Amino acid sequence: MSSHNLTYDLLECGRCRQRVMLTSKSRGEIQCCGFPMRNVTYDRLGHYLDLSLAQTASLSQCLSVIENQLEHTVPSTKQHTHLKALIHRQQAAAGKFAHLLMGISDEPTSLSKSFMNVIDDLYLSSLNLYPNFALEAKSEGNIEYARLFDELTELDKETIAVLEDNLYWVEKCTKPTSNGVL
Repeated sequence: MSSHNLTYDLLECGRCRQRVMLTSKSRGEIQCCGFPMRNVTYDRLGHYLDLSLAQTASLSQCLSVIENQLEHTVPSTKQHTHLKALIHRQQAAAGKFAHLLMGISDEPTSLSKSFMNVIDDLYLSSLNLYPNFALEAKSEGNIEYARLFDELTELDKETIAVLEDNLYWVEKCTKPTSNGVL
């Protein structure tokens, strides 16, 4: 079992879909239908954290745009200071969600696995989502939106290349040497 701070784990059988709530830590696996039960607590929490990260990151970006426009139209005020503090807190919350999201599984998340998870998401957006959004925007005559989605596609591809380079170096530096020492 994992070392998280939840008060319970929700387990589900992959065959019959029976669910069991585990309220205390146990040793070994809990089985149903002859197979280990899957811990669905992590799937649910991961989904919630993912949505929360997207929301806080999006809100932080929108607030930054509003703050930038406000700085150009109104002299600095007490409200600006509060808005900047709010943006900083939203960014910190997004960072916490990202940190939690990377450590929510039963097994320890390696740096390589974290890189691979992010790279997989970027491949999905750069090869599928953004190009489809761009095509739809072009078909509706929204050239500015289409251009933005095209830019995001290229940005994600560039990010993938950088992350893959970093992943290569992380894996190269963490492999044991011939005598078993890192």
